[in-house]
Amino acid sequence: MQPTSTSATSRLSANTSSRAGDMNHTSNEAVRKSINKPRFATDIVSPSNPYQEIFTFLFWIGVCTLTVVLWTAYPAYLPVLHCVLAPILFVIRYFQYKVVKWQFLFLDVCYSFNLLFLIFLLLKPQSAELFQVVCILFTGPVISGVIPFRNSLVFHDMDKMISVFLHVSATLVLYKIRWYAPDTSLIWNAWIGKTIQPQNLNTSSFWLMAVPTICLYMHTILYHLIVNVIIKPDETYATSYRLISVMKGSFTYRMMHRFGPRYAEALYHGIYASLSTAFVVIAQIAYHYQAAHLALLTSFLLIVVWNGGSYYVHIFSRYKTLKARQENNGENQT
Repeated sequence: MQPTSTSATSRLSANTSSRAGDMNHTSNEAVRKSINKPRFATDIVSPSNPYQEIFTFLFWIGVCTLTVVLWTAYPAYLPVLHCVLAPILFVIRYFQYKVVKWQFLFLDVCYSFNLLFLIFLLLKPQSAELFQVVCILFTGPVISGVIPFRNSLVFHDMDKMISVFLHVSATLVLYKIRWYAPDTSLIWNAWIGKTIQPQNLNTSSFWLMAVPTICLYMHTILYHLIVNVIIKPDETYATSYRLISVMKGSFTYRMMHRFGPRYAEALYHGIYASLSTAFVVIAQIAYHYQAAHLALLTSFLLIVVWNGGSYYVHIFSRYKTLKARQENNGENQT
């Protein structure tokens, strides 16, 4: 064995130091990422089976097409479609969320009010008071949830499409009941034996403004008591606040952290209460004027479509970039 020269030894020492430095840098980066990373799952894992995504894509294309056809030409079948799909989709979502510890999201306002809407359809379809409360809640606070939670029309993603259904479907049905009640209740009357035609509709500010606002605030109080006082889930479970708190590019996140992380949760509830009340006020206009109602509904639908288009553009651009890098690496190796 020949002795190693001094220059070779120095080069070896330099390489070893460089590698050690790289390892330390990588280790430090990993530590920093692990500290900043939330302890709960931040997304639903997409299915690895491509056939499942194809089935999901075709299923939701069919549902959206059928919804458009029924909404425009056969509104009597629209409540039936909603009542058939809602329980199935919510059961699917429960098992999706249970795996990633998101089940506390079922206590959110959109799920509670969707249950209230089903109670209206199945048990009290002629109650003017209940209709007014549900209509205001969905036309304002519920459908406005597509903005902070970035609902997207992504047909191959079951989780994203269920979120769209959750915020939009009942709102579409309520629009038809509000302005075309006789046509919307034909099948319901024949099958269920009850007419979806609330009697003695009036413009009482108590049922249109006071009760919906009270419902929102009471839900917020009960939610806080159940989640933060009684159950107190550990950091591996997701809640609405925790999900919003990791959306660092969103407007809600910036407003929440305007005065630092110490007051973020209090500001979250304050922003939620303020915006919900504002959308209740906006919903009053939609309730009284059909053109305003249609314009508001169309605006939120366009947001959902825009988010879906942005998602696909982002995914396709990443795919093209990755493919170009792979081709360049292949050419360099040859």
